[in-house]
Amino acid sequence: MDKGWRDSRKISSWDLTGRLIVGDILLCIGCIVVVIALFITMNGNGENFVESLIYVSVAFIFLIVGLVFLRRGCSSKGIFLEHLYDIIPLNATKENGDTVKIGTAIFIKQNILVTNAHLIYDKESEKVFDKITCFLFSKANAHTAEREVVVLKYDNNLDIAILYVLPDLKNDKDLKFGSVIKKGKSSKLNVGDKIYAIGNSAGNGIAVSQGTVSLPLVKERLNEKEEYFIQLTVAIIGGNSGGAVLNKKGKLVGMTTFCKTDNPNFAYAIPIEEIMDFIKK
Repeated sequence: MDKGWRDSRKISSWDLTGRLIVGDILLCIGCIVVVIALFITMNGNGENFVESLIYVSVAFIFLIVGLVFLRRGCSSKGIFLEHLYDIIPLNATKENGDTVKIGTAIFIKQNILVTNAHLIYDKESEKVFDKITCFLFSKANAHTAEREVVVLKYDNNLDIAILYVLPDLKNDKDLKFGSVIKKGKSSKLNVGDKIYAIGNSAGNGIAVSQGTVSLPLVKERLNEKEEYFIQLTVAIIGGNSGGAVLNKKGKLVGMTTFCKTDNPNFAYAIPIEEIMDFIKK
């Protein structure tokens, strides 16, 4: 992978949470000002019409600016920029150095990644691949740093693997190392909800796709065992495995795992609750 794949990316000074908070505050102020204007109008017998008009105008400005902040915060670009550090590319290589698996991993805890087990497990040799690496991003000087990871545990039936990133204490001082993703609840998803899928699309780097929840919970067979998944209408391709499924607020609700060859219009994700249960075991 080209280590400069993120070099041209623009870093937003406002993160998603900041935009949403500011938007909510501005909307609240606008509503308060509207109430004040109504109170003045109702108690002024028409004498304070100009003053009320001024209050209404100010409220209108607050409401419009608040909606702009919320719209930008909930856009694909806003979601994408929020997750510069916590959703990263992952490579698995054999002993001869050949890269055999390309996917995505998510910082679920400090220095801890979660990804799909099929990305780190070699079915032919029935063991974990010889070398697994991830790519971290530095905000300070806009470069990527390749780091090796070790497998803490995995479950091929659940298709979940937990990894630990081996830090380079000498070179990681300028990296925002291991920014932990914010978690939501897949149990609150409804049919038709907007979602965002972020992953290492075709191994070309982290990209975002927008889609919807087709079914919040559906039972599908995976690795000769039936499990529950979130069914999504979203475009994912090779490299997206292990990537994040985010709700409209940018919080993690699932991990993209597979799509069916006979029906590529649907993608399937492991719910966040199942991932956290596996980590706690």
